[in-house]
Amino acid sequence: MPSLSPMTILPLRLFVPTLATAVPFLTRRIPDINYAASGINHFPDPSILQVDGVWYAYATTYGGNNVQIATSTDYATWTHLDSDGLPAVGAWADQGAPAVWAPDVVVNDYGGYVLYYSAKLPDAALHCVGAAAADSPEGPFSAFDEVFACPTAQGGAIDADGFQDSDGTRYVVYKMDGNAIGNGGNCGNSVEPIVATPIMLQKVSGDGHSKSGDAVQILDRGEADGPLVEAPSLMRSDDGKYVLFFSSNCYSSEWYDISYAMADSVSGPYTKSGPFAVTGTSGLYAPGGLDVATDGTHVSFHAGNINTEGRAMYTAQITIDSGGLWVYTI
Repeated sequence: MPSLSPMTILPLRLFVPTLATAVPFLTRRIPDINYAASGINHFPDPSILQVDGVWYAYATTYGGNNVQIATSTDYATWTHLDSDGLPAVGAWADQGAPAVWAPDVVVNDYGGYVLYYSAKLPDAALHCVGAAAADSPEGPFSAFDEVFACPTAQGGAIDADGFQDSDGTRYVVYKMDGNAIGNGGNCGNSVEPIVATPIMLQKVSGDGHSKSGDAVQILDRGEADGPLVEAPSLMRSDDGKYVLFFSSNCYSSEWYDISYAMADSVSGPYTKSGPFAVTGTSGLYAPGGLDVATDGTHVSFHAGNINTEGRAMYTAQITIDSGGLWVYTI
């Protein structure tokens, strides 16, 4: 079992962007956090799903696989599978170099498995969101030919994540990737005029991929978020609060973080309350891409530190109520 490392309470840092960089300032303190290192490096943007006592983790492309998969029976010791969860992307995506990012898997109303992913378009340096289906959580997933979300005028779409509300209604949250068409600087979007990077909420049917109505915006970047917000993951607490996890600032910089916002309705308005973790917390570097499981307790995220290569996966368990966020040892 990987050793547990308590996260030290550090001053919370928010960031105000300038044309060149971001300047930290102190505001409040991060609660105690304990996490477990998965032992799997180069496993960014991890999402998690539990099926019949087995945990499955899915991650961004690496090592020749479009979608990486790892499994665990104790949420502590993980086995990295050799297979590709998504051998082929949808017909709308670049077939030669799809650059698949941030996969997420849900179980739909009929017991099937639906995977959301983002992939590069064939004739543009933009990503859009697609979906795929399988009969097993290990796949292989077969991609639908139709794109799920592709607002190219707004920079495309990435980081799709599924959510089922307490009444059974299903949604997908994703980011409009505005910084992909930004005017340069940090993550392509710190030079004025700054392009919006809104988090969108799309209602879907019981099959998990058929859209119902139009997507609505539930969050966007502010001054403290630097060039962007991204990597949304949504849950509902036991007392009825909706908690939207997200990352802000640039993934390749020390300012990248995990934050969250809360609302009384799934469609908002959301009030930002984070961050949850920042660089320096227990030796982590640029923590981000948090995903919360359907139980609202187990979470995964990626980060780097001096003991890892690339962005490794970390796991933790959380409790949330209307008063804030607490994290405890798994």
